[in-house]
Amino acid sequence: MNSRRIRPADVFIRGFGTSEGIEWGLWLAITVYWIVELDLSLTQLALLGVALESAVIVSETPTGVVADVKSRKCSLIIGQVLMGASFAWTFAVENIWMLLASHALLGVGWTFQSGADAAWITDEVAGQRRGDASSLNEPDTSGNDVEQLLLKRGRVGMALSLVVGPVTILLGWWQSVRFVGFALSVAFILVAVWLAFAMSEEHFTPGSERGVGFSQTLRDGVGVIRDQPRLRTLVLVAALLFAGAEIFGRIGPVHFLDSVSGGEQSSGESLFALGVLFMLIALAGLVLNTVASKRLDRDGNISHVAGVLLLIAALGGVLASSTSLIALVGIGFLLQDAVQESMYPVMEGWANRDAPTEVRATVHSLVGQTTSISQIAGAIVLGALAQATSVQVGLGAATILIGIAALVALRPGRAP
Repeated sequence: MNSRRIRPADVFIRGFGTSEGIEWGLWLAITVYWIVELDLSLTQLALLGVALESAVIVSETPTGVVADVKSRKCSLIIGQVLMGASFAWTFAVENIWMLLASHALLGVGWTFQSGADAAWITDEVAGQRRGDASSLNEPDTSGNDVEQLLLKRGRVGMALSLVVGPVTILLGWWQSVRFVGFALSVAFILVAVWLAFAMSEEHFTPGSERGVGFSQTLRDGVGVIRDQPRLRTLVLVAALLFAGAEIFGRIGPVHFLDSVSGGEQSSGESLFALGVLFMLIALAGLVLNTVASKRLDRDGNISHVAGVLLLIAALGGVLASSTSLIALVGIGFLLQDAVQESMYPVMEGWANRDAPTEVRATVHSLVGQTTSISQIAGAIVLGALAQATSVQVGLGAATILIGIAALVALRPGRAP
């Protein structure tokens, strides 16, 4: 296949949008596998988050620098393969230590992709736009284009999840949760094979070709964040958000399944219950993503878009943590998770605005590393709080952190 036949924007939407859609099915199967089939405790679920984020802390910045110094395409494909392998490993084992190891591998794979995807598409779109502008005398609007592409990728992933979700439920009910998990893991790796042929990298000059090494690239990336107030604000918002969001992702499904039937469901019934919730989350996420895209296109204030989304997430947290009524708990998680899915591309676009091309992946990785530290802190502290008191108390504390993040993002004059 000739990579030049497919526009980078189309590769980005098709390839990484498909990966996101497959991930919805994988996390649906993994959640049921952990909670129902393996009956992991709240502490063990929190430790899985700690394992993942610890791996991210160790590898996030090095892999981001590698993407800037060597190749973003190579970094993205390696990450896709490692993540697919880690998903398959998760379904192959039952021992908690092996699960922790597989989750750590997932964290390493994720860091190869974190920031490299946004950096790659930004340079390719900007390069094409510069060529068009020089021949047609048009202004460079590649920054806005990329932010819209990031949101569109999210919409494609959520739309695909509406297909993957029912397939996951049916295969899991017909065969087993582990069977569908292995099948989706293979599909995830096959996307990497397609990307290897379809991706081009024509508008990025690696640091190694400019005589800039690992250490200099890292120092330059740190300097960019240190010198840009808007990036410092983003780091604070992300840290607060993910300290709270981590506990929702780890122990939130336990609260939901307990609210459905007191924790006595089979894996098939749990797969169906969570599958329905996941698809409703995807639908709500599509709506919020579309609204965010239109708002961003209208006034360009990405921090205010983030702040409004976070207020909705806080409202969802209040509903999910303050009651055991299944309808309100379901609506709460729906809002909470839908916002988180919409926040990822918004935050990537925010980071992109002040990150120069030479260190763009490094800046993304440094932001990601900071948030990983907060996720570990959130998993340990809020997980212990939930274990000592109740799941609802832990989720309530997480909601407070998300609400503070919203207020920080909405402060006037602090961010674009």
